[in-house]
Amino acid sequence: MEARRMQSIRSMLHESWGHIRELSANTKLFIGSVVVILAMVLFVVSLYSSRSTMVPLPVSLNTESRAAAINYLATSGVQYEEDRGAIMVPVVDRDRVVSGMNEQSIISPDQIDFDSMVKDESLFLTKGQYRTRTRVATQNVLGRMIGQMANVRSATVVISGDDETVGIGRAFIPRTASVTVLTASDGLTQPAVDSIARMVAGATHGLKTESVAVIDARTGRSFAARGDDTMALTRNMDIKLAAEKHSKERLGDALGYIPGVRISVNAVVDTRETVREVTTYEDPKVGIT
Repeated sequence: MEARRMQSIRSMLHESWGHIRELSANTKLFIGSVVVILAMVLFVVSLYSSRSTMVPLPVSLNTESRAAAINYLATSGVQYEEDRGAIMVPVVDRDRVVSGMNEQSIISPDQIDFDSMVKDESLFLTKGQYRTRTRVATQNVLGRMIGQMANVRSATVVISGDDETVGIGRAFIPRTASVTVLTASDGLTQPAVDSIARMVAGATHGLKTESVAVIDARTGRSFAARGDDTMALTRNMDIKLAAEKHSKERLGDALGYIPGVRISVNAVVDTRETVREVTTYEDPKVGIT
């Protein structure tokens, strides 16, 4: 049985070789070239499929944090390479590495390039999916950044709406956002609310500061940022009180020796800002060569 199979194979090879010998020289050369190209393609595919795709770590590192990041990768058993100053990691481990480095305070949230992470993962996403993922990434970054503020333990940012709320037959719906802040102690102060609201509005296209609600998770109160007019009045009042306090102290030092003297100061301050542009022209100077 085995001998018959071997004989059949020999007959097929002999017949195929006979057909090949009948071909012209150009045809034989073409077949040989195709075989060589196929062999090279298979070799390249096997070479790249045997190793994971490496991508740059999407973080900005200084000398200290770079050493800490390399030590983290080495102790975590993650494969990494250094290529022209960039730390390369497998694409399947990239998000886990960035998250772990952030949790261990090796990097801060503002060192993470979320734009590059979203773009890298959004090659085959629809436009709506891309906008949603970008908004979620923005929320995560803002939440971590607010969590780094003084007296803030954690923060959750939720941004509603999208970038395309205007169109034929569509009603305009302004964008809104809410920030739930858990403080370490006490409650939120108005300056902290103003900073948080301005940070969220500045990072989100089409979002106004007054449309950001800041909620204190400890007390359950909802705060709103002060507008520009209110901020200007508050700044004017702060400067007025500071000027009155300074003047009263100076007058008290000068007139305090008088028995029963009473000092009252009413300061009038001008907090207007003046922007002046001056253009001057100088006579041309001859250079010495």
